[in-house]
Amino acid sequence: MPVIAAPEGTSVVSDLATGRNALRRELRSSRPLQEDRPEIFTLTQRYFVVGGQHLVLDEYPQIAVYPGRFEFEVVGWQICLPYGRQDEIGREMIRKFLRLHAKAEQLDLNEQEEAEWAEIVKHVDYRRFSVDRSPPRYVDGVLLERNEGACKVQWHDGTTERITGGSMAALSLLEPGERFVARARFGEHNILREITNLLPIPPADGADGERMWQEWPVKE
Repeated sequence: MPVIAAPEGTSVVSDLATGRNALRRELRSSRPLQEDRPEIFTLTQRYFVVGGQHLVLDEYPQIAVYPGRFEFEVVGWQICLPYGRQDEIGREMIRKFLRLHAKAEQLDLNEQEEAEWAEIVKHVDYRRFSVDRSPPRYVDGVLLERNEGACKVQWHDGTTERITGGSMAALSLLEPGERFVARARFGEHNILREITNLLPIPPADGADGERMWQEWPVKE
């Protein structure tokens, strides 16, 4: 559950909290609350993950709390939720972003949605979103070495990468020095995130490659 930072003059006593087992907290203000005037808070979280979907914001989002309406709004997102559902903020932001993104790709936004989309994309790390949703691509490489903590791979373009975690487990099928092909997903800075459909293949034969090049038909 996200933490909401209180504005100046407000003390956090114990309704908006973080952590799976954290207690709920309430916000008490030293100033009298006006029913129709929202209190603005800042969410101390800008990285959201729900159902495998990632959303990274450039800035911490703001929350407008309406005391007289028993609800709060995610500022700039046109998302309103009743009190007690602050743990759904990330989910609702991701849902709205994906819905508008899909409609934008189909050029199917109405006038109101276009205005909302234009405001939302100002706050989202769109490059990160695009990288996270990029499809897997075909790769080939060679497993250079492996130890208990990591393995080292040389990709087809000559670059090398140290691989750990789940991707390392996938490469356990290979012997050091063995060549392979696979489908892989890469994240920021072209770092391997996932590798599947791994298949060991025989080493490339330079003589065969040269022979194929020499025998390649030439248009006359």
